[in-house]
Amino acid sequence: MKDTGPITRDNHFLAQWYLRNWSPDGVNIYAYRILVSHQTVPEWDLRRIRGTAYMTDLYTQFATDGQEADEFERWIAREVEEPAYEVVQKVIRADNLRQSDWEKLARFLAAQDLRTPASFLDSMARWERTLPEVIESTLRQESQN
Repeated sequence: MKDTGPITRDNHFLAQWYLRNWSPDGVNIYAYRILVSHQTVPEWDLRRIRGTAYMTDLYTQFATDGQEADEFERWIAREVEEPAYEVVQKVIRADNLRQSDWEKLARFLAAQDLRTPASFLDSMARWERTLPEVIESTLRQESQN
């Protein structure tokens, strides 16, 4: 992996520009609290967009040289989120979409689904079930060759 500057620590799995579409002031958004301590605590809470829908070091990896890298975070921003930004704005304005717009939108929506912590946990469970057999099968095929 190449050095591309400082590591992005707060990895947003939902783009901040996307959240601003539901913001009353462009800075905050109402977030639903799953757990509340008492019935008098409001279920909806006004929170800063910057501190919503992120995890620290969610996409940070270690390169073969032992250095931290966040190439995935940079790639998804450059190749998925940035191209989708104008398309989402077109959707909001109810403009017509071209075929290429639909492709960018589909890619963005797929990324939104796949990059959440819940999706990661689902993937881990699937990999734990399926990878042992895949590895065994591959090893058997290699030993037969």
